[in-house]
Order: sequence, then C-alpha cells, then structure tokens
Amino acid sequence: MENKTFVVTGLTCSDCADRLRVAVGRVEGVSDSKVDLGAGTLTVSFSTSELPAEEIARAIKAEGYGLGGERSQDSAPLGFLRFALSRTDTRLALIAGLLTLFS
Repeated sequence: MENKTFVVTGLTCSDCADRLRVAVGRVEGVSDSKVDLGAGTLTVSFSTSELPAEEIARAIKAEGYGLGGERSQDSAPLGFLRFALSRTDTRLALIAGLLTLFS
C-alpha cells in the first residue's frame, strides 16, 4: 500500500475534513484517506498500481474544495501556521499581544 499527501484549500472546520475524507474514500482504488485540518492536507492510501489522481481531484472539487498539489511531510508545520494565521480570531489575538508587548 502506498500513500500520497495533497494540499487541499478551503478546509475551515472538522465537518469539512470529515466530508472530504468520506468523499475521497469512495473513489475506487482508495483504501484510506486522512485529512489534517491544521496542515490543510489530505493523505490518501491506495492499493492499486496507480494513484487515481484524476478521480480524487474530481471528488475534492465536487465537495467545493481546491487541490493545491502534493506536499512533503517536512512542510506540515508551515501548513499549520498558514491555517492559524488565516483565522481572524488568531490574527486579532496576535495583534493584541503585540500591542500589549510594545505598549
């Protein structure tokens, strides 16, 4: 069994991650799929000789998300940072902390 990790855009909550995991799990040849919401990644385990990449891309787009490509495991911490800074409440807390620090 082989694994591939893809960048997925538009994931905002755990329900999104669950919906995407189920949709990709229905693709023929996919034996397992895991979504890391913080890193914005989808890891697909497949048992066929070739990864059904086109079917996976269609399943992702059908659920309303974007596919950004493959990602190496080394960039996961940066994915979490991007996710954290994309949230308005995190940015406001960061700004408040900086203002407190420098006042």
